[in-house]
Amino acid sequence: MNTEVKDTGGKDSASQNKIIFLSDEPIAHATEDKLNLSSYVDTIQRILLTSKTPLNIGLFGRWGVGKSSILNLLKERVRNDSLLKKKFDFFYLDAWKLSKESLGQQLLMDLFHDVL
Repeated sequence: MNTEVKDTGGKDSASQNKIIFLSDEPIAHATEDKLNLSSYVDTIQRILLTSKTPLNIGLFGRWGVGKSSILNLLKERVRNDSLLKKKFDFFYLDAWKLSKESLGQQLLMDLFHDVL
């Protein structure tokens, strides 16, 4: 999520208008989190650490609300947090890729790519 700050050129801080433009690209790291999406990742982390398996978690929302960013932040969290890393691995299957290949074939290809 890229940001651009526009200063309208006012002389004192009260007359300065700062407009922040956010890119529509998903963020990859917590340092880019301008919308506090990490709070959702905190909740998912608590669910993962306190729930019994097997467990499924659904992430639903309209286009552009931050689902991919949340997944990227979760992936970063699982790979960098020692407790999560010990108990879990992060694997992402892009359902949009399934238009030309079978689910099983795509699952194996993505799993192979993530493991190696």
